[in-house]
Amino acid sequence: MDAIVYVGHGSRAEARNKEFIQFMDMVYPQIPVDVQTYAFLELAEPSITDAVTDCIRKGATRVTVVPILLLSGIHVVEDIPNEIAEICSQYPNIDIDQVGPLGADEVVVNVLKARLDEAIGELPNKKAVLLISHGSRNKDAPHEFEQLASQLKEMLPFDADVSTAYLKTTQPSIEQQLEKMAMNQYDEIYVIPHFLFAGGFVKTIENVLDNYHDRMPKTKLICCEPTGFDQSYTELIEKRLE
Repeated sequence: MDAIVYVGHGSRAEARNKEFIQFMDMVYPQIPVDVQTYAFLELAEPSITDAVTDCIRKGATRVTVVPILLLSGIHVVEDIPNEIAEICSQYPNIDIDQVGPLGADEVVVNVLKARLDEAIGELPNKKAVLLISHGSRNKDAPHEFEQLASQLKEMLPFDADVSTAYLKTTQPSIEQQLEKMAMNQYDEIYVIPHFLFAGGFVKTIENVLDNYHDRMPKTKLICCEPTGFDQSYTELIEKRLE
C-alpha cells in the first residue's frame, strides 16, 4: 500500500502551522492515495519519523516524502534525506522515497506573476521586479531561484528587469541589490517575497524597503504579497508524484 508524507518547515507560531495543515486538507482529496499525512521538519509535531512510522503501522509498504518547500535548500538536500536514511535503517523492507520541492516550475512562475498582477498599477517607462528568497547554504538553490526569475521575465507582457536577492547566507543581499538598482533610476520596483508565509521575513523586507524610500525618492518601492500557499500547487504536487 502506498502512502504520502507532506513535509512543511514548521513554526513556533501555531497560526503558521495551521495554515500549512489547511493547505494540506485541500490537497488530500486531489491525490488518489489512501494514506496521506503531514509532518514538520522542526518546531512542530509530528516529525517526519513519526509520520512515516505511523504510515507503516497503517500498512504502507511504500512511502513517498513530499517537501512542501519552495526551493532546494539544505533541508531538501541534506536534512530530509538524512532522516529518511535513518528511518530506512529501522524499516529495511519499506520503500521510502523523496521527491523534489516546488522548485523552478511554471506553476510557481504563474503564482509569482499573479502576485505581481495584484500589485501592479500603471505601467511606467522604466520598471523592475525584485524576487527575494531566504538564502541557503546549498549552492544549487540560487541557480534554481535565478531560473524562476528568468522564467518570470519571459512571461511578463511588458519589458522589465527581473533580479533576485536574499535575506541571509546568499548574495546579493536586498540592500546590495537595491543599491545597484538605484543607479538605473526605475520608476517602480515591485518586490515579491518568495515565502510561503506572510511572517517575520516579509516584515524584514518591508522594513528594508522603508529605509530606502528616502534614498530612492523618484522610485516607488512596492512590496507584493508573498508567494504563499496557492491552490495551483496541487497540480505541481501531482507532477512531482508521477
